[in-house]
Amino acid sequence: MSEEISKKSIIDLSTVIAVGGIILYQLGWLYWETFFNSLNIDSSFIDIPIEKIISTTWWTIAVVIIVFHRVLDLISTNKHIIPLSDGLLYVALALALLYFVYNTEDIWYTLATITFFLVIFSLEFIKRFLGSITGKKYMYAVAIIMYVLAFYFYSSKATKDANIIKSYRYNDIEIIMNEGNKIIKGKFIYFMNDKYFVLSQNKEKKIVTLVINNSEINHTTLLTSKSK
Repeated sequence: MSEEISKKSIIDLSTVIAVGGIILYQLGWLYWETFFNSLNIDSSFIDIPIEKIISTTWWTIAVVIIVFHRVLDLISTNKHIIPLSDGLLYVALALALLYFVYNTEDIWYTLATITFFLVIFSLEFIKRFLGSITGKKYMYAVAIIMYVLAFYFYSSKATKDANIIKSYRYNDIEIIMNEGNKIIKGKFIYFMNDKYFVLSQNKEKKIVTLVINNSEINHTTLLTSKSK
């Protein structure tokens, strides 16, 4: 009987990992699509390796490990009930971590939040009041909550990262074109699909996104010093 439960747990865990990989890819794609669209780069240009897209979501991976840690421990010991206070504590820690990733300057607020939840959910009367929950229900509920929050998080973070690039003050790339040795200076965004994506100022002093084919370029220099 215990062997059957163990096999079922392994199958369930394998399913979670497979589905989780698909979700992580979806969230990673959401980040890059939003990021490039915010910089006026069409989605059709996106050509990023799958492993890089998934690795973009490594904060989500860390959060999922934190949230599901207790459940995975219960699976390995063939138990099915966990204190709801423990479950909520892991969720609170995960949310605090996501908040810190989005607002790295608010480290003290993050630490204060974590300390608060550690104290609250360790109180005995709180544990008794909240009771228990099955590991399966906990996993399903948290998976849905974290997916919705992660969807919002990566969309917002991509927009924020794109805005940081758009507010650049100094050029960090110089491109010399084949035709007439024309020089283009700007803010390097990304290189993919054999194309350089660069933010540059046009004649009207407006910031525009340039898409330059590698075949059109004579020489490229990444500037190490601040250059206007």
